Amino acid sequence: MIRKIVVGFVLFCLVLNGGCAVRRLDTVQHAQQRSKSSNELSRWEKVLNLKRGTRIEATAKDGRIIKGKLTEAAPDSISIQDEATARLTKLERDDVRQIRRGKMSSSRSALLGALIGAGAGAGIIAGLASNEDIDITAAAIPAGVGIYAGIGALIGYAVSKGKGKLIYISP
Repeated sequence: MIRKIVVGFVLFCLVLNGGCAVRRLDTVQHAQQRSKSSNELSRWEKVLNLKRGTRIEATAKDGRIIKGKLTEAAPDSISIQDEATARLTKLERDDVRQIRRGKMSSSRSALLGALIGAGAGAGIIAGLASNEDIDITAAAIPAGVGIYAGIGALIGYAVSKGKGKLIYISP
């Protein structure tokens, strides 16, 4: 019986460590993006290939940050519509310092984490329930799944706090 509890605890720790590994991977990817050659990131073609409606964050050379949906990408400019105010901003290519593609929202990441956590929790509890030595009541199953879902939601929310993918830096 003790062995099954230890196995459940180890699986729980692996789920938590997996979230931390995702966070570390995110940090490594950001470092790799920064170390890419400026030649690759200074290609405006990457901006031209973005689909209309893609969420982006453009930083102007004067320090302004414009967040919104891409409405137009031309060889010499981009147009971004702010989702909150519906204000359209046009930036000339020469005025753009960098452009990042938008990231997944925090609530969406938390929901995805909760679903993954609930699935992992259901698998762990089902594995424990299949053991004849451990008596798991019917009320413990949804409670355990809920706990794992909550942990997954927290991990998903924490992972979503990074910046979007860098796709353009002015030369």
